[in-house]
Amino acid sequence: MKGYAAPGTTPVVNSISDFTNKNLNSFLEMIIGAYVGLPVNYSVCKYGCSENFSWNVTVYPSSFPFETEMEDLNPNMHTQNDTIDTIDFNHMADFTNLSIAYGVELTQDSATKAPAHRSYGEALLNCFRGGAFSAVLNITLFVAGVSIQHMLLHAAVTPVMSATEIPMLMVGFGSSAVALFVQEGAIESPVSFVSSIGILCVTEPGPTESDPMTTLQRRYSITFLLALAGLGLSTRWLLFASAAPGAWLHFSL
Repeated sequence: MKGYAAPGTTPVVNSISDFTNKNLNSFLEMIIGAYVGLPVNYSVCKYGCSENFSWNVTVYPSSFPFETEMEDLNPNMHTQNDTIDTIDFNHMADFTNLSIAYGVELTQDSATKAPAHRSYGEALLNCFRGGAFSAVLNITLFVAGVSIQHMLLHAAVTPVMSATEIPMLMVGFGSSAVALFVQEGAIESPVSFVSSIGILCVTEPGPTESDPMTTLQRRYSITFLLALAGLGLSTRWLLFASAAPGAWLHFSL
């Protein structure tokens, strides 16, 4: 429960002990001590806390921690004065740490192992298992790919194009590549698709341009000509044979 603690109260986690899962309460107390570093007190709510009682009746007992002791609740809660300036964000930050720690510990192979005492190898394995490493790797590769593409285009087209126009060229290149793949009935290039969408989200035409489509269409034309030239050169390199010197041209056409 967020925003429960009154401003200025002592940081503490108050856990309800009746109609709750005692094993889960012990597990939460363990990770609170390891990750959050707050004391844990226990209180009895009886039938006043409808959530934990109803869950217990349906044979799904849970844990029910509060941000502070019940007598230290925020007096503005559920009133017209329950605004953001009456909330103690320190308590909310502690509970956010608890939520993250709980999620991390649920990815482990055993909830009985003491938290914060695992090896670096186990931590790396958990990153792979939970998908965090894959997410960071995807983002890193995306940023690296866009950066390399920008540097190559900057080196290639700076003599005939200003540096501020290169992002628009990158948008045109990514979109045109996807369009070419789709028109040929082939599988779309994920890199081109992600690059075009990602760059389109982070770039915009300059404030002096009245019609950005004119700039994009010019970039599309450049990309189309470069694609034709690349297709011709690659076909010539791969399929040229002295016995049939014109076969590569017929194939490319």
